[in-house]
Order: sequence, then C-alpha cells, then structure tokens
Amino acid sequence: MRPFTVCLLLVALIPGCLDPRLQQHAGEDPPEAFVFGSRIDQQFDLVGDHYVSEWLEAADRASRVGLMIEMAPGYEEAAIAVEARGLDEDGRALSWVAATTTWAEQGLRVANADLESVAVAAQIRIPVEQAVRFRSIVWSPFIPVGATEEEWSPGAFGAGEPATLDQALDSSLSAGGVLSRSAWGARATRCTSLNTTKTKIAVHHTVTPTTYNGSYEARLRQIQAYHMDSRGYCDVGYHFFATADGRMWEAREAKYLGAHVLNNNTNTAGVTFVGCFHSSDCSSMQPNNPPEVMINGGGKLIGLVARRYGIAVSSSTVMGHRDFPGQSTACPGSFLYARMADLRSIAINGSTTTEPAPTKGTIKGVVWDKSVTAGPSDTGNVRITNATVKLSSGAQTTVRAEDAYWYFEIAAGTYTVTATAPEYQQVSREVQVTAGNDVWASLGMTPAPQTSDVKVTVFDATIGNTAPIAGASVNVTGQQAKLTDDQGMATFTVPAGSITISVTKEGFEPSEETRQATAGVSLMVDVGLTPLPQTEEPDPEVSEKPHLELQPGEIPFLEPFGENRRENDQAGTEPETWQIGEEYWGFSCSAATASQDGTGAAWFVGVALGLLFGCRARKG
Repeated sequence: MRPFTVCLLLVALIPGCLDPRLQQHAGEDPPEAFVFGSRIDQQFDLVGDHYVSEWLEAADRASRVGLMIEMAPGYEEAAIAVEARGLDEDGRALSWVAATTTWAEQGLRVANADLESVAVAAQIRIPVEQAVRFRSIVWSPFIPVGATEEEWSPGAFGAGEPATLDQALDSSLSAGGVLSRSAWGARATRCTSLNTTKTKIAVHHTVTPTTYNGSYEARLRQIQAYHMDSRGYCDVGYHFFATADGRMWEAREAKYLGAHVLNNNTNTAGVTFVGCFHSSDCSSMQPNNPPEVMINGGGKLIGLVARRYGIAVSSSTVMGHRDFPGQSTACPGSFLYARMADLRSIAINGSTTTEPAPTKGTIKGVVWDKSVTAGPSDTGNVRITNATVKLSSGAQTTVRAEDAYWYFEIAAGTYTVTATAPEYQQVSREVQVTAGNDVWASLGMTPAPQTSDVKVTVFDATIGNTAPIAGASVNVTGQQAKLTDDQGMATFTVPAGSITISVTKEGFEPSEETRQATAGVSLMVDVGLTPLPQTEEPDPEVSEKPHLELQPGEIPFLEPFGENRRENDQAGTEPETWQIGEEYWGFSCSAATASQDGTGAAWFVGVALGLLFGCRARKG
C-alpha cells in the first residue's frame, strides 16, 4: 500500500494528514468542503497568481470535482476560472482541469471539473484577482453515479435529455399543504427506478444557506442542479424539502428510489431540511438552530408522508441520517438532531391541526466600511468582521467572521439596530419587521476620529475649582499655547496618544502633567495652581535734594509774580528747589528785589520788598 493511501485511511485517527483549515462537512456523502469568498485568502495557499486549496480526500475514488457556487453581490454575471486536479494513489498530482458551468441562475452556479484520471483526493484553485467574485463555494470529489443508478451516463444531462414526465402530487400530500415540483420550478426528472413502498423516513439537512437572496425556490433549483449535473443523479436525491419559513415541498417524486442514505435508499423516504444545522461546520450559514416554524412544518410533513405510506411513527421508523446502519455522518446536524423527538411528536399529533401563521420575521444584513464604498456590494467594499450588532429588544450577535453577515429571527415589530466596532463610530437604523418575511438592514460604519478634544480648567488650588484663573497660559504638546477664559478654560484638539500639559501664570507656581488622549473621547483636565509666597514691598526711595544753606545777609530767590516773573523768564532765570527742614521749597525772584550781600536787617527788608513786589516761595 502506498504511503499516501495509508494517510488517507488514517485521516480520522491522525490529525494533519489533510489540512484542518478545510471545513469538511460531516455527514455529506461524498465529503464536501466549504469556503466563503472573504476567507479564500486565509483558507487557501497563495501559489503564484492563484489561491490553491489543500487536498480533500474522496470517500472512495474521484473522477470529478463538483462545485456549488454563489457569486458575491455585484458579480452575478462575472466570468470565473476555477480549476481542479486530482492526486493519484502514488501521490502524484495530476494536471489542472478547468471547471465548466453546467447550470446558472442569477448569482447561483453549478460547475464540474472532470479529472485527468481517477484520483484519491482533489484540490481546486482560483485566480487571485477573482477571489472577490465569490460569495461561497461548496466543492466535492467523487465518481458520478453512472451505471449504478438508473440510466445516467456522462454527458447525458442538459438540453434535449430524455426525461420522464412528472406525475401529479399525491392528493393526500397536496391536500395537507405540500407544494408540488412545479411550485419551485423543478427540472424534469430522469428517474425510472420505481420504489413505491416506503417503510422508513430519513431526516437530513442540505448543508447550504436556507435561501438565495430570500428565495427558497432558487436554492431548491440549485440543489437539484448540483445533484443532477455534478453527482449524476437522475433527480434531486431527496423526496421532500422543508424550508425555514415552514413550507413543505415535493422534491424527487416519492414513487422513485431515492439517493440520500448510502445502501439504505430502498423503501426509505428522504425528508431534508434546507439549511445547515450543525454545531461546528455550519457557523457560517445562519440560522444554525432550525426556526420553530420550520420544526412545525417539517414535523407536519413527516406526519403526512407517514400516513400516506402507513408508517407508524417511532424512533425506529423516523430517524436521522446518522441513525441508519453503516453511516458515518453527523447529518442532520446536532441542532436538528436534538429536535427529532419534537418532529415525531408533531408528526403523530399534528394531523388535524392547522399550521399557525408565522409570528416572527428575520432581520439580516452585513456591516461594511462606508468610508471605502457607498454600498456593501460595491466593488472594493470592505467588511467589518469584528463588529457587534444589537437590537433595541436586547438581542445581540457578533457578525460572521467570513463576511460580516448577521441575522436575527424575532417577533414582528419595529426595532433599532445598532452596530459597534473598535475604531469605528457607532451607527444605528430603525427597521420594521413583519411576520414571515425577511428584511435586509445592512449597516455602514465610518472610522472614528483619530483626535481627542482636551479641555483644561485652571483654578486657584488654595481655594478650589470655584476660583477659576483667567489669563493663565496653557501649552499642550504640539499645540499653540492658549490663555484661559473667564471660566479658567482652554480647549485643544490633539492627536490621540500621550500629551504633556503645562500651565503658567504670574504669581503662581507653574504646573506640568502627562495624560493619555483617546481618539473620539473628550479629555477633561483640572489644574490647580498654587500662589507664590508674598514678599514685603520696600519704601520708595527719596531722591536727594540740595539743602538751601542761607548765610547771614543772603536772600532766597522767590518765584516772581506778574511783570517781575516775565522779566525773570526773559532773563532766563531758572527757579531752584531747596530743602528747608523736612520740606522742599522753590524760590526765585529778580535781582532787583533782593540783595545777597546786605546785613541781616537788609535781608528782612529784601524779603519784605520781594513779597511787596510779587516774589513768592513755592512748596516742592
């Protein structure tokens, strides 16, 4: 046995044989891998100008890789170039083969890549520039049914294929509310192998999103195309669909042998719930818990089928896919499997009751960066994958990591939906929810400002903040200094980060401190300044003045009045200031009114004459 073959056989026991990044869907036969377009660059390896998946083991062997593709919004009609290749038993990689689209409707596609030869594993690759065009890809390596089921052979499907005409839906089922194949636009069947007896019912889930843009019918048509065009079935493998809105649908006509439980299809009716209801590999496809209206509709459908074929409902006749012999699968998923008892109870007791009208609706959407593109589907859009979405009712969810998708099932009414994310401004919108309907409410967010408003208030520290200091100089790192206003406040807008605040004011001790400014958050800083100690002011200095030293017989000059003053002015005589005791006096007079060389008596006579003729003394 070749080394690679050993690895494949032990893959369930020895982690690491195959890349754990592949989300292999437990319970799908053959195995399938799922990847969101927004995660291709993380789950695939970059090799040259392509993103390349790791090898996915085939259940037995593989001659084909089948793909179910959903295109990203805005790329519904875009060209794609997906390729696949196999790995032979000797561990040699085969040549890359281009996948060919066999079915397309709106943004849904089904494609096949027929391998160069039979392989034990396969991988796919996508051009780097095309990764943004995909919403999701489900792919699987297998050998088409071929001669083991009916008349299928390669190339037999497509336009002009031989077909068996669909028969009218059994009246007991249609009367119970089951919708016929024509209601969802089914293709004509190629089935011919009859199996009119049914003794058991198998419950499955499709491991797909519940709808395509709100259309259940489009999703059913894609599943049928994948089963017929890729796997080679004569029709969709199941006999009945149950959808998340509570409706019941005919799939493959029940008179034909089904293709849904390996080696257990004979006499077994297949009822599948459209969606992904497992605890691990379904997290990208909400809702993971089947809605109550779906459980009620699915339980009623099982009851209608059981009565039509005379099946006594029990745990041994109505079973999950995993309960059948020889199955190694998690199908119908842990969340749906946990409701098996409820489905059986509804099947037994719900035959005469009318299905209640739905009371809930759904709100869903994505969160994207509105500063990059105006809409979430515009080319180059950026999804905010770490956002949290809340409803005014209190419900809260974290967006899907792959594409920022979120979803709520909630009672009819009006709600406010709010999105928050680090480094983005919070955004809200109001949404009206009606029972039984979906409403899209995508949320566009803009980055939060990278600056902070800093408000500095300065006050006298000895009194408190009731004593603001106006006119203080405030300096903040990188900003022009400002003076505080009458309220002691100065405001700055600064980049986020560490800042230093310095405050000075004459008569006060300066202050300096470091703070952290947070983007989009106002920073309030209170600064108390301490007054400087008071010092005693010295007395003003007294300028020295010359003393008037009068000798006996000398007469002081007095400031003249009248004509004598004018004569004095004309003579250019300047008055002088003299100190007499503790006071200062200015004296001036003309020489005609006093004599400086007379006797003491003459001096007094001179003074008297000076007073008589208009001379006077002026106090300094």
